[in-house]
Amino acid sequence: MDMEIKVIEEKAGRFVFEAIGATHTTCTALKQELWKDKDIKNAGYNVSHPYVGHPKFIIDTKKGDPRKIVSSALKKLVKACKDLEPKAKKL
Repeated sequence: MDMEIKVIEEKAGRFVFEAIGATHTTCTALKQELWKDKDIKNAGYNVSHPYVGHPKFIIDTKKGDPRKIVSSALKKLVKACKDLEPKAKKL
């Protein structure tokens, strides 16, 4: 799956972006991974219209760079998927 990030707002402690091409599955996994970070104050997403809208994430942090926190969470999800692949092949 290809996902494009379109930045809507970026300032200290806040990062808002659209995840173009992302599904609810991907967005929910990212949201859950973000909430594991102790510096997250708010992390969520919504889709304005189920057929033509793109998931819009709003990330607020207590401290730290929200873009870096999102990047780190995405990297952790990719690693988790890669670690799961060999196990799935054994099924």
